[in-house]
Amino acid sequence: MVGKKEILSKFLKEGYQLDGVALGFFVKNSEKADTFLKLIKKNNESSTTITMDLVSRMLGGLGRAKGPGIEIIREFFTDDKEKETDIGKYTSMYSDRYDKWFDKNHDVYHAELEAIRKLIPSPHAKGLEVGVGSGKFAVPLGIKIGVEPSEKMATKAEKHGIRVFRDVAEDLPFSDSEFDYVLMVTTICFVDDILKSFREAFRVLKPRGCIIVGFVDKESELGKQYSDKHNSSVFYKEATFFSTQVVCKYLKDTGFSGLTFKQTLISGETQEVIQDGFGKGAFVVVKGVKNG
Repeated sequence: MVGKKEILSKFLKEGYQLDGVALGFFVKNSEKADTFLKLIKKNNESSTTITMDLVSRMLGGLGRAKGPGIEIIREFFTDDKEKETDIGKYTSMYSDRYDKWFDKNHDVYHAELEAIRKLIPSPHAKGLEVGVGSGKFAVPLGIKIGVEPSEKMATKAEKHGIRVFRDVAEDLPFSDSEFDYVLMVTTICFVDDILKSFREAFRVLKPRGCIIVGFVDKESELGKQYSDKHNSSVFYKEATFFSTQVVCKYLKDTGFSGLTFKQTLISGETQEVIQDGFGKGAFVVVKGVKNG
């Protein structure tokens, strides 16, 4: 399978950007990328942002292609005709549903946010969020710079005053030693290469800078549910889940040390409870320091 970086680069060279769903489609159907680019030029398409609606129109439907396509669309619609034709509606609904989930589950969101906040350095520190999404965490944490390959999400974040780069975690568009900390919230579930993503974070961090990673622990009750049912989940269909031990190994292999932890969403406790360590909470935040 061709990686996200290669697909993004191919389209950027031709002057186009991909929204998150279209990017996922071409990663899994890379053989269709050149055909699509020829068609879009031939038809003198004015849009520079590629959406799944545009992909569908140019390629004549997704019924024969590999996901996300129709399989994901089925999770949003119940009418058979609408399932197969209204792909454009999905491209707007996905990011909207993402935001609505946080609005609906405010207590969970607040617990995760506060667990992260406890490991964030000084408010004056220069931070970067990789996988910034629509800015749900960056905005309240005062992070002004983000990386986000989804055009729809990136546009939302920019409306909140965040400077967003349309790039991927494995290839950050920044100089060495530029940031005091790098934040990733559930981003590791969706990257192509977690170790390369951590190495890029390490590179752009200043000496004694830190990486802060928030994720659902695969070994927690919630993590096991997500792992078992991720094929039926809108948000986690393409996700890979990790245990805290595995995440720690990747961080140490990268060169991070002095790992510290916060955990929340603990069974038997109220949602606002945040504790040190891991092993009890479904949501874990780990902080590692770049020495040297």
